[in-house]
Amino acid sequence: MCGRYGTRWGTTLTIRVDCNQAYSTHEAIRVIKAMERYDVELVEQPTVWWDFKALATVAKAVDTPIMPHESIYQISDVKALIDLGAVGVLGLKMYRSGGGITNARRLLDAAKLMGIPCLIHDDVELGVSLAAATHFIAAHYRDLKFKAELSGCPEWIADDVVTASPKIEGGYAEVPEGYGLGVELDEDKIERYSTGTIVCG
Repeated sequence: MCGRYGTRWGTTLTIRVDCNQAYSTHEAIRVIKAMERYDVELVEQPTVWWDFKALATVAKAVDTPIMPHESIYQISDVKALIDLGAVGVLGLKMYRSGGGITNARRLLDAAKLMGIPCLIHDDVELGVSLAAATHFIAAHYRDLKFKAELSGCPEWIADDVVTASPKIEGGYAEVPEGYGLGVELDEDKIERYSTGTIVCG
């Protein structure tokens, strides 16, 4: 697949590969080394999420930066992975950083001190999370070496809980203006889709 895209698009296309934990340690090393002639920018989570040592072994055996994903559930996971040498690129998600924007900022600062490049990526998310990501990127773009991966695919979700989701066109995301994150909640949809209430305080 990498060869097909590399041959067709050449240097105009950046190739990133998400293995989704598909390989054993030895398989991952073999496959990634075979892909490296196509100038793959990074490889995401080639081995099973819970085996940090396997991920580190792969990261040290290949030239392509490895980006853990499923292995990261909390800040302590990031530290453990970095200590083992398993992180070539740190991928940050607003909802997966163990504390939203605040902890994403802490992780970005820590990675910067250790010389580890970062990128922001997401899943198929609602407008609130997408808005948070665009604001974070705009505020910290100087510290983000890699281009972001934002879904911006409203056709993939049945509905949203904001009146207007951030726009993504031509490979660029528009940072919403206005109070807070710049998006307005649709109160009717919030009520319609709510399954429960948590009272804080």
